[in-house]
Amino acid sequence: MEPKYTALASYNLFLELGIEGGIFALIAFLVMMYYLYRNFLRKFSSWNVTDKILGISAIASVSAPLFHGFVDTIWYRPYPQIIFWFSVGLLLNLFEDKGKIEKVLFFNLGGLGDQILFLPVIKATGERFKPSQIKVVTEKRGRGIYDLLKIDVEEFNPKDKRSLGGTLYLIAKLSREHYDLSISTGKSPFIAIFMYLVGAPIRVGYRENPFNFLYTHKASSKRDEYIAKVHFRLVEALDNSIPFSLPEINLPEEIKEKVEKDILNLSLKPFEYILLHPGISKMSIKRGIDRRWAPDKWKELIDRIEEHEIPYIIVCGPDEEESIEELRKLTEDSIFFSPKSLEDFMGWIYFSKVMVCLDSAPLHLGVALKKPIVAIFGPTNPKEIIPEDPLYQVAKVDLSCEPCLWEHRKKVCDTLDCMNISSNIVWEKLLLFIDA
Repeated sequence: MEPKYTALASYNLFLELGIEGGIFALIAFLVMMYYLYRNFLRKFSSWNVTDKILGISAIASVSAPLFHGFVDTIWYRPYPQIIFWFSVGLLLNLFEDKGKIEKVLFFNLGGLGDQILFLPVIKATGERFKPSQIKVVTEKRGRGIYDLLKIDVEEFNPKDKRSLGGTLYLIAKLSREHYDLSISTGKSPFIAIFMYLVGAPIRVGYRENPFNFLYTHKASSKRDEYIAKVHFRLVEALDNSIPFSLPEINLPEEIKEKVEKDILNLSLKPFEYILLHPGISKMSIKRGIDRRWAPDKWKELIDRIEEHEIPYIIVCGPDEEESIEELRKLTEDSIFFSPKSLEDFMGWIYFSKVMVCLDSAPLHLGVALKKPIVAIFGPTNPKEIIPEDPLYQVAKVDLSCEPCLWEHRKKVCDTLDCMNISSNIVWEKLLLFIDA
């Protein structure tokens, strides 16, 4: 083909940028376009109708010239270029986060212990931004602590095979509540999509989530320290000047008064008895993460306590009765008590001198109540589960294969040698608080 006139340019926008500006100019332009489209996809769901119309118009005014730019030199005339850069500026203006954070949504699935480990995030967010409304999306098995603290809860129970319609209804409901900030744990792609569809303009989540591009702020979920501190990185992604504090729960006075009466009725004195918690939930057993200490080991420890005439009580939840049946047979003269509610359970922990327990929910309750604890650990990593503090003593054996649970496997092994812990080790740890 002989065009009969001199070509004005290369008739390709991207090639022309490379020729006239050099390879670095082309790379800078492509990177800029990437961030423009990425932020548009991230923030679109959080805009009101007016901003959505402006955003669609602006992104169309950017996309059309880019597409046509594959076969033409679109910026030879000034008007297309002016419209292009005006649209870019309009989008950048829409991307800005405006206004005070009034509503905050948290998403944290899991049981009671998982929620206690998440409390520092809720506390710090409330103190930093002082929102007028806070809501937590969590499972039924973990909501008890929020009910006690009077924090609004929206139940989401994925293990109950919730229907797609029910999930979409919940997303639509939360979207209509117009949250300004959402913070979520978990690395499932579903969580990132869920929080994006809810539509908070500021969304914080874990970098390891495959769909992390849907978050506006990201933090590492690497489990190399106390899990509460791992979760706290989500807050630090917003403001790294906020100081970390351990989980904390202040029991209402009416609960303390009620539990104190129950303690006196059993001929015990507040702050003088040892609380033993040997049980584990049915769900833990069903999921293959049974980490119980052998009943005969508990019996040896109880015999030591009785020899020194120290008052004690064995406490278990209603879901843990089956897990301690054998111990009941071995220690028929011991006092067993099953609190009627979570509040009562916490009251018994609060009034104890020291608690001996497994790696289970009561351990986290004890930390939140600032009680001395002797925790019996096996396949899990105590560095992740319990704070490093003299108030919290760990009883364990050192094996080359531990910790393995959550590190290398989803269930405990058949032998569970790591739970073959001598009662002498637990007793020595207990003496640190008894002699104090």
